[in-house]
Amino acid sequence: MTDKKTSGVLRVVCLTLRRRTWFGLVLARERPYPKRHMKTWRIMIRALLGTARATFWEVAQEPSALLLSLAAVTLTTLIPIFQFHQMGEAGRLARDSGLACLLMFGLPLAIMGASATVHRELTDGTASVALVKPLPRGLFLVGPFVGIAGVCTVFWWSVTVAMLLAERASERMIDTGMEILDVKDARLSAFALLTPCAVLGVAALLNCLKRVRFGVAAFFGLPIGLTLVLAACGFWEMNGAWHWAWSAHVAWRCVPVASLLLFALWMYGAFAAAMAARFGGVGTMGLSFGLFALGLCADAVTQGGGGAWRTVFGALVPNAQHFWMADILGRGGHLPPGYVLAGGLWALGWCVVFLMAGTMLLNRRDVG
Repeated sequence: MTDKKTSGVLRVVCLTLRRRTWFGLVLARERPYPKRHMKTWRIMIRALLGTARATFWEVAQEPSALLLSLAAVTLTTLIPIFQFHQMGEAGRLARDSGLACLLMFGLPLAIMGASATVHRELTDGTASVALVKPLPRGLFLVGPFVGIAGVCTVFWWSVTVAMLLAERASERMIDTGMEILDVKDARLSAFALLTPCAVLGVAALLNCLKRVRFGVAAFFGLPIGLTLVLAACGFWEMNGAWHWAWSAHVAWRCVPVASLLLFALWMYGAFAAAMAARFGGVGTMGLSFGLFALGLCADAVTQGGGGAWRTVFGALVPNAQHFWMADILGRGGHLPPGYVLAGGLWALGWCVVFLMAGTMLLNRRDVG
């Protein structure tokens, strides 16, 4: 009996050594990454990038992306013209309003774009083609998320530059040596308002001559045009005097605060993409905006005293107040770079959690 057991153990050991594995680990004698595995990874990465690229262009050419961008940029640039109060600091109204437009118009873009894209791919059969071989279900939602993140980044670029222009054009008190004047940069406000019109005209011309899609050309031309205006405004003072030395006098300290809102758009876009794997478009938008509403009241709930349910609520609901840091810019304040980095990592962690949850929902759905 003992001899039979010994022979059985030796047979298992010999079989293990023959396969060059030990508890699923590859021994050093075998190549850790065979060529066929490398080829498979290349195919999966190529399929993942193709899905992200398709989602990016699909959402960018939607009329809603252009309309939301135009609405946010136009409202932001109109603030210096209709400014009747400075809220205790020059440029604060334009700065806070621009950040509010970035968040309020960016949320529908991220949520509706992600939910519509994922739901359309699952219902039209596009997902079944991608999941046949090259792309596993665990990576299927990553492609749409990357595409939505790219669209939100372009949108953030447009609104952030418009906010910098509006803050620069806001009314300020200038001491000329003889008197103190309240001055607005009317030239900059005019250029900022005319830029969307010029961009739409150029996009229509490209569509007529080169057959370039009007929505895509206008969506990408808007941040480029506003950036050119931002670069040109450094050659004149707020009172209209021209000079050759470039000096924009732009509040660059607003960019880190706006970056936090971009991370928030990525996070809610990932949640919408995950929920769209199971629910429809209307249900996904309801859950996404509901999560945002719960995140707004997270501070009031978690700081109301003890209780296990408050701890659970704070752990399961991302606090949206962590991304709104407009008040720190008051009186010349700056947002520390460490906080921006921590906020980006925190949002990225939530993106990973949401995409993993969406993968679990996708595994329970028949996409064939």
